[in-house]
Amino acid sequence: MTAPPDAARASSRGVLYGLLVALVTLLAFRSILAGAFVYDDLLLVAHNPLVASFGNLGEAFARPYWEGLDPDGSGTVGLWRPLTTVALMIGHALGGGAPAGFHWVSLLLHLAAALAALRLATCVTGRPAVGLWTALLFAVHPVHVESVAWISGVCDPLAGVCGLLALSSFWSWRTGERGGVPWAAGLWFLLGLLAKETALATLPMVLVLDLLAPASERRARLRGWFPLVLAFVLYTFARMLVFGELTAGFLMVTTGFEVSAGRLAALRVELLGGFLQLLAWPLELNLFRPFHPELPEGDPTLAVAA
Repeated sequence: MTAPPDAARASSRGVLYGLLVALVTLLAFRSILAGAFVYDDLLLVAHNPLVASFGNLGEAFARPYWEGLDPDGSGTVGLWRPLTTVALMIGHALGGGAPAGFHWVSLLLHLAAALAALRLATCVTGRPAVGLWTALLFAVHPVHVESVAWISGVCDPLAGVCGLLALSSFWSWRTGERGGVPWAAGLWFLLGLLAKETALATLPMVLVLDLLAPASERRARLRGWFPLVLAFVLYTFARMLVFGELTAGFLMVTTGFEVSAGRLAALRVELLGGFLQLLAWPLELNLFRPFHPELPEGDPTLAVAA
């Protein structure tokens, strides 16, 4: 049996759009393959014996991300990113420890994220052209340069592709006529959390998709959240085991600015506002963001985040 002409055309167009997004992504970031180890790469990648062998896979899941790597001996920070360590192991295997292998992993992950954005935008809008332009904007947006070009930033495209696939899986389940629960969405969400803590941002995005989808029974909608909640519970329990405390390492300081807890809380909101500004107007991109012990009066970032 052959596919209907409209379905065949849609399939061909989808393949063409995917190839176009892949080509643009590779062309835009091809120069990163010649990059070297810089800054955190030296400790986290180049001089880290953990990423040199897949025999260390168990250890990657059993210890915090920066443990034993800080030359100042400042102790454990509240980061646990075992899947990112696995990605670095793959990069080491591809390039024999040379930077190019790690850069290929980052580039291919960003490419996968762009294709996932194409799929998600196409499914949500029902318009392939909108999906294409969304994916192209995602692929070449300047805000991604640091995460893709910097080897230590591989956690971002890794968590990003997992988050986008979680959203796509949830949308497919939510708008389909299938019963059960969206286990695939929960799995992708869990993998995203294992890549970087910021994958938690997937949850509010799922809420938006849930509100955009056609109305359904309340019980069915609540059922759709079960795999996501379960993934977070499993992730939190695993962190409890790794950090050896009931707070699962979430309260551990990750940035030692020696300021009050209130200022650190405001910093999170300030960073969110700054990131939103860069999404809309990515003009001033810097590897290091200046930190003010006291937030300047009238700083717009808090208002943007609000």
